[in-house]
Amino acid sequence: MVEESDYLKVISDTLVNKGEYNFKEEKTAQKFAREVLSEAQYQYEDEGYCHKYEDFKDFLYTHHVDSIAYFIYGDKYSN
Repeated sequence: MVEESDYLKVISDTLVNKGEYNFKEEKTAQKFAREVLSEAQYQYEDEGYCHKYEDFKDFLYTHHVDSIAYFIYGDKYSN
């Protein structure tokens, strides 16, 4: 069974650690990753992406999650 920490690692590795989204503090980067994960889980289940992507972890690598991150970053974290 995949744990939430595994999902957070995927988000951190694909969005934060590659420099796509920059943060001054690690604590802020972790908060951002949790927010993206939360919204991704919501969209996966409630917006029907579970019918298109059999595995939630696969969904985390899609442009849908990148879009979620883009809007969260722009709304709360960009200067």
